[in-house]
Amino acid sequence: MSSLLEVPAEYDGPHLDNGQVTEEFMRDMLTAFKDQKKLHQKYAYQVSTHREPAENPSPCAIGV
Repeated sequence: MSSLLEVPAEYDGPHLDNGQVTEEFMRDMLTAFKDQKKLHQKYAYQVSTHREPAENPSPCAIGV
């Protein structure tokens, strides 16, 4: 689905590197939000559907 969404050339918000949510992207996104900028729909979709690889599981909240 995200491949169907085109990001206009004039968009000056954060961009994903190869579709990957990185620490740099997250920092840029927070800065953009602080500046009252919006995240493009394509990136919002990709962030909301992002999953960590199974080989790096996070600790369970119950076990903490």
